[in-house]
Amino acid sequence: MERSLAVFHRETREGGFGPSGGAMETMIVRGGLLRSEKYFRLLLNFAVEVVGGDDGGGPMCLACEYEFRRSGGPPTALAVTIPIHVAPSRAIISGVCEACARLSDEELTDRVYRDLKKVGLATAVMGYVGREN
Repeated sequence: MERSLAVFHRETREGGFGPSGGAMETMIVRGGLLRSEKYFRLLLNFAVEVVGGDDGGGPMCLACEYEFRRSGGPPTALAVTIPIHVAPSRAIISGVCEACARLSDEELTDRVYRDLKKVGLATAVMGYVGREN
């Protein structure tokens, strides 16, 4: 069985955009949209990571050192990165704590790009929907 990150990479490559590889998009999901069926499932998957891990090893906030723990509350927002693919089956999900949720979508998306670039998953920003490049 292919590991989740390997599937994410494969779907990103298969998505198109020529021989240099594929592309992915990041959305900041908050408020009522976070409770929609589509994103609520992602939130539940995130919760499984928190509950399944020991305190001291849980997921960190996208923008600070806050650790999501069993004894704490859920993320106020999620940063969801998916391959641009006909039928993406994997996503990279980062929780955003209440304090950092005050940052704009643009600031949070910039942090996602910075972190993806650090680990070699991103090389360039194609742009943002609703914003001039």
